[in-house]
Amino acid sequence: MSVKYKLIITILISLFTAGQLSAQVLGGTRKDGDQESMFPDFKTVYLQKLIDTADKYYPQIKLRAEQIKIAQTSYSQSKAAWFEGLSVTPSYVYNPSGSINLFNSTGASTNFFNGYQIAFSLSLSSFITRPYITRNAKHNIVVAQMEEETAKLTLRTQVSTLYVQFLQTQSSLRVAAKTASDTKLYLEQVKHDFSLSSPTATTTVYNSALTAYNSSALAKVAAEGAFLTAKLSLEVLVGRRLEDIK
Repeated sequence: MSVKYKLIITILISLFTAGQLSAQVLGGTRKDGDQESMFPDFKTVYLQKLIDTADKYYPQIKLRAEQIKIAQTSYSQSKAAWFEGLSVTPSYVYNPSGSINLFNSTGASTNFFNGYQIAFSLSLSSFITRPYITRNAKHNIVVAQMEEETAKLTLRTQVSTLYVQFLQTQSSLRVAAKTASDTKLYLEQVKHDFSLSSPTATTTVYNSALTAYNSSALAKVAAEGAFLTAKLSLEVLVGRRLEDIK
């Protein structure tokens, strides 16, 4: 077996026995001394578009916005309820001029309370507790706003994490596809040499090349599955297909 074949086989077996597409270097991948990096694919502007889209369509954010509206409505109702402790009772007193007034010795009627009357009453307990209720209603607005901000920060973190995972699986898929292509070409070359009964194309070489090709094909399928999973997970969180976000 030539030194060339021994070197190629050693590299392939070492690569696939480890069960990795390539060694991870600085968040990217390194293959045959050249770095396959995910950094060029990372776009801050596009990530911000993903976050903005998620803010618009993610149900949890919509829920927080509605809770703020409910808190604001409750606060307005609480302020208006200041008048609940005050009651106004209108009435009409009929006191004819010929009626006898016991407090008038002359027998003539003195009609101090004749006609329409309005009575006012104030609930002291309501007047005391209402400021605290109104203050709590105002605090509920602040709490709802803070919960919304927390939900947005959490969503931003989740979108950023899934975006990085998406880029990582995309980069890994490129490496896996390139490796599968290279091992296929190598296997075809070995088959060609084997058919010509080349002294370098032994059964051991052929079996090693076939094993390397099968491993690379399986690695490619696994990389494709990881890529699709990452893509779908990101799309579910964002609420739109990535192809529709420009």
